[in-house]
Amino acid sequence: MALRVVYIDDEIMLSEIFQEMISCESISVKTFSDADKAIEDIRTNPPDIIFYDPFSYKADHALWTMDAFSRIFRKCGAAD
Repeated sequence: MALRVVYIDDEIMLSEIFQEMISCESISVKTFSDADKAIEDIRTNPPDIIFYDPFSYKADHALWTMDAFSRIFRKCGAAD
């Protein structure tokens, strides 16, 4: 089974470069330019790794995003 990676960045070009560089048979990369949509997807299909740029969004939104990821990881049984 492929390692599932999620990459979140509002810079579409960076997302495309990341996906192109990292994707292979053993790694599946899904990119998002919207953190809210990414979080919806992560809740239903938790990835193995998440890369994201917290500074792509407003400061309060970045803190909310980090908090949301923490809650998702705790719910999925991952260590803090």
